[in-house]
Amino acid sequence: MKKALYLALSLLFLTGCGGRELSNVSLVRTLGIDGPGPVAVTAVAGTEEERALFCCEGENIIAAQAVLETLGTERLAVTHVGQVVLGETASAKTMWEEIVHRDSGYGATVWLTEEGSAYDLLAGGDDPAGRLKHLEESGVAAPSLLEAVSALARDGRVSVPVIGLRDGAIQVTGTGEIRAEEALQ
Repeated sequence: MKKALYLALSLLFLTGCGGRELSNVSLVRTLGIDGPGPVAVTAVAGTEEERALFCCEGENIIAAQAVLETLGTERLAVTHVGQVVLGETASAKTMWEEIVHRDSGYGATVWLTEEGSAYDLLAGGDDPAGRLKHLEESGVAAPSLLEAVSALARDGRVSVPVIGLRDGAIQVTGTGEIRAEEALQ
């Protein structure tokens, strides 16, 4: 009898938060951030073969992500994001708020767009999440959100890879710098 009760309770907890089944959740693999406010958030979700792109705006990163989670037929979860791409209009403050809000996870790597918006780069790139992961595995030193914010607090700046599109593929085009004074404005 006890074993049956434990099994029933275990199955109940495996259904996810609020009783929502795990099959109704799509994990966001890459998150793009544009603008200091309103903030536009772009999410690349799903698998490499069946990726979906979602975009929304909010007063700040927290409000934008709240809207993002309501888009689509499945709940979009930003808890396992692997990469955060900052567009040229994104401020360091949005990255700071993202790490303080902690939705994307501390291990997500940080990238800057060469020009234009994170949305344009993610929409135009062929499998952006897979390509950025490949660049990381190839030795490109992209700091995690935690490393980036720690460097901002400690050194007042952080260097991150700059990426752009070349024939539909995301490529590293240089290195950019984010300064702490932008994060604290």
